Amino acid sequence: MDVRRGQLKDLIETLDDLIAVLELDPSCHWVKHFRTARSRGNSILGAVSQDSLNSYSASVTSVYGGMGSFNDYYPCPPEKRLKASSRIHSMENLETFASVVYDRAVNLKVTGTR
Repeated sequence: MDVRRGQLKDLIETLDDLIAVLELDPSCHWVKHFRTARSRGNSILGAVSQDSLNSYSASVTSVYGGMGSFNDYYPCPPEKRLKASSRIHSMENLETFASVVYDRAVNLKVTGTR
């Protein structure tokens, strides 16, 4: 489970990055979902089980795909954005962070038997 805990930590770090970018858009309603996901991830770090990781993975990825999903999110125009604290947390990195969060969440899930 140490490897899985490391994967979970990596996902939480990427959630931090995604949240920092989304917070640049004062009207972004997706921030709440990803903050909740980060909080839940931190809460299961101490007692990681594959069942909890599968459930967690599903909750993180549930907002990706379909009409009105996070995939349809379009950030506010640059003139309405809050100032970024660093270059890494800029809207230009939104797609990268969003993709990495999705991929890392999917990688936590185990389906079938090995």
